[in-house]
Amino acid sequence: MKKGFVVVEGKIDKDLLEKQWKHKPRNVEIVEAGGRSSAISLARSILITKNAPIALVIDADTLNERKIEEQEQFIYEITKHNHADSMFKVFMPKPNLEQESPERRERLIEQINQFMQEQRS
Repeated sequence: MKKGFVVVEGKIDKDLLEKQWKHKPRNVEIVEAGGRSSAISLARSILITKNAPIALVIDADTLNERKIEEQEQFIYEITKHNHADSMFKVFMPKPNLEQESPERRERLIEQINQFMQEQRS
């Protein structure tokens, strides 16, 4: 079974997900990167070196949908990899993971789980 990675900006994000993700698959590792740019860079590096599924969870830092779409498009452009396009997905809590309600974080975790399950097939 292929290992998957959830890359987050920092320790608080990692702690929030780990606390709420009750049934995290053993083959999924949550990795803190030390900031937004570092998270994007780390996700790209994992795609290139490990050819593994990546869920990048970074704060939108806005509620403006147009700005969020622009951010996502930029991230997808700079992280592209020949065979990995389908193995990479960006999740952007609005405005940030810490301010999301537990219910919205639970939905995010469900979306990440679904994405990781799709990568196994």
